[in-house]
Amino acid sequence: MKSLLSKQQKTVSRLSAVLLVVVIAGCVGAKPPLESQSTPLSGIGATQNAGRAVQNLIAKADTQQSQQHWERAAAYLERALRIRPRDARLWQRLAQLRLRQGHYAQAQSLARKSSALAQGDATLQEENQRIRQEAQARAGGG
Repeated sequence: MKSLLSKQQKTVSRLSAVLLVVVIAGCVGAKPPLESQSTPLSGIGATQNAGRAVQNLIAKADTQQSQQHWERAAAYLERALRIRPRDARLWQRLAQLRLRQGHYAQAQSLARKSSALAQGDATLQEENQRIRQEAQARAGGG
């Protein structure tokens, strides 16, 4: 009788261990409750919010430039570019700022990026070409 009880206790103990492993494994893959999940913005509302955010960042960059806080202005433009990475005008604004700072190689690179995104916009292309030429001339490249 004692041997039978001992076997049952071992079986129960093993089953408990297996059940514990299964419960823990289930928790690892579980999703957090719905209230803690963030819902991404989509559609028109997201576009409008992004547009307002970019305009706000550009305004802050302009304010910082007017106070000659070049790096702060650049930081605002870079944040705007994280929101709109395909905005050729933002790349050009940053190129102009880097040219003003004397970062000529970076200004040329940013102007090239702007041009690559500005297909069909002759005015923007011309301004990017002017930035590249000015940066090259100032850098001593002729």
